[in-house]
Amino acid sequence: MPCAANPQMVCMSIPDPTLRPIQALVTQDAAKALKAAQAEVIKLQGTANSDPVHLASLYALESQSYGMLELDADARAAAKKGLSLMPQPSDPVHVSLLIADAENVYDDAGMKAALASITATRLAQIPGSINDTCLLITIGLLQMRMNHPELAIHSLSQAHLASGLPGMADQKVMAAGTLSSNSNGAIPHSRRRRWRSQIYTATTTALNPANTSESLRPA
Repeated sequence: MPCAANPQMVCMSIPDPTLRPIQALVTQDAAKALKAAQAEVIKLQGTANSDPVHLASLYALESQSYGMLELDADARAAAKKGLSLMPQPSDPVHVSLLIADAENVYDDAGMKAALASITATRLAQIPGSINDTCLLITIGLLQMRMNHPELAIHSLSQAHLASGLPGMADQKVMAAGTLSSNSNGAIPHSRRRRWRSQIYTATTTALNPANTSESLRPA
């Protein structure tokens, strides 16, 4: 599929520590992760007064797993189930679900709607937080799919700069990887080299050069 997110990474981790084993499987064996999440959902659905946050987290894992398997419609359906349980825009589970939904949209109208929703949700986040940065990465991904590479370059480079804080190594790599993988086919070579050079200069000025991702170094 064109302009996909990094297929080996998930930007937002599920906060529930009991679900970390399934979360780890999402990028290692998505089919196995999906079965595990579905089994837990079935258990919860048969329990009175089940925790909506836990259930929504499982739907997020389902959606992420479907996305890894490139089952877009199923990924979006699972995300929407979770979002109905977690409407609070600042909650990490809500953000995970919203991103999982947006990453699996490819039609023009759907991408416009997803971009508007993600942009609005950013207003409820702490600037520079993991929530905010992951939403910004998703904005860049959508902009690239919508054939707006200049906007995508700006969004992804800003996300890369923001993710220089401690504890945000995954987000830093994902911002760089999304930019690198998606820019190759969408941007003419002459401009691609210049933009990559500008991004590399900006990041090495703002961050420790030893921690700057090699994927942003000019080619």
